[in-house]
Amino acid sequence: MSTTRDSLSPSSAAPLLTPYTDHSKYPDGTTIDWLHEQSTERHRVHLLHVRGLLAPLADASRTWFVVVATGMGIGFAGAWLDVLVRWLVSSSIDH
Repeated sequence: MSTTRDSLSPSSAAPLLTPYTDHSKYPDGTTIDWLHEQSTERHRVHLLHVRGLLAPLADASRTWFVVVATGMGIGFAGAWLDVLVRWLVSSSIDH
C-alpha cells in the first residue's frame, strides 16, 4: 500500500522528528551517541582525578564490590543447597 504525502491529513501524519540538542535523552531510544558518551566518561574520570587520590580508587572498587558480593551470594546459595540436599537424603534414608 503506497500513500503519497498529499493524501495524508495533518492529524494522521506521524510527528516530524526534530533534531535534539540535549544529549542526555535519546528521543527514540534506538541509538546511542557514542562520541557524547565517550566525552562524558572522559569528563567524569577527569573530575575523579581532580578530586584527589581516593576518588578514583573508590570508583574502581565499586565494580569489585559487586563482583565479590555476587560471588559470595552464589557461594552461600550453593552451600545452602548442598546442606539441604544432604538433609533431604538423610531424612529419606531414615524412613
